[in-house]
Amino acid sequence: MAKIKLKNRKALVVYNKTDFDKNKHFAQALVDELNKKKLVGHILLLDDETADHKHIKNVELIINRSRRIDFLTKHNFLNSFLINPQNIVLVANDKYETYRWLKQHKFLTVDTTIFDPKKIKTFPIVIKKRDSHGGEDVHLIQNAEEIKQLPIQNPNEWIVQPFLSIGKVEYRAYILFGKVLKTIRRTASGDDFRANYSQNAAVDLFKLKWYMKHKIKRIAKKLGHGYYAIDFFLNKYNRIVVNEIEDAAGARALTKMCPDLNLPRVIIKSSLTHFKHHLKRQMIP
Repeated sequence: MAKIKLKNRKALVVYNKTDFDKNKHFAQALVDELNKKKLVGHILLLDDETADHKHIKNVELIINRSRRIDFLTKHNFLNSFLINPQNIVLVANDKYETYRWLKQHKFLTVDTTIFDPKKIKTFPIVIKKRDSHGGEDVHLIQNAEEIKQLPIQNPNEWIVQPFLSIGKVEYRAYILFGKVLKTIRRTASGDDFRANYSQNAAVDLFKLKWYMKHKIKRIAKKLGHGYYAIDFFLNKYNRIVVNEIEDAAGARALTKMCPDLNLPRVIIKSSLTHFKHHLKRQMIP
């Protein structure tokens, strides 16, 4: 079989403009690493009217950081190598779909229902938007009156979960093609219940025990290959309770804790290894 060559193959790093504005250096670093390997890498901003979409044609490698599954379904990417593939984008960017997927595969998770104020009988609860990220549109509710203050127009876009006291400490395992890259622990700040780095949570590195790592890798194996994060709590028995799956996982906390880790280089190196396997499979008659 002929050797796979990467030179001049087209690659895209895809963002929404809002997310790109927060992650310009990381996005450009991904493109720089692609170009160092002789690929032709470009950044595509989906909601920027001035963006040049000509690069979509004949693209072979797509690193989709947009969280947008409609971008993947709209275009014919049947022969392109996607990071992440459609199933991960769908499951990770809809918190109710995350819950359904975890229950289907019998992984421990937080009970989740679609918002219906008539069915809410106990408090406190957490109400969040199905597509929320970074602690935005996430509300701790103590009583029925507080529900009325929420900006809910379409109830189907929101979910309800019980408030868990263990939720003030959340763990994030960064997954890169089935391997656990690093794990961090995030502890909510002061009276805030949200353990998000973007909400000023304290962060430190966390070493998974062997059985925790085994469980995380089982989840990753079921979910599939790519680059994403699994957010979880630890209950009183030290069992993993999965909270969310992050498709376009933020890396600011990780790079802060690991300043010597060149994350874009690590991501691209691993991605290109699997991209080559993808190209080889396409060559098999």
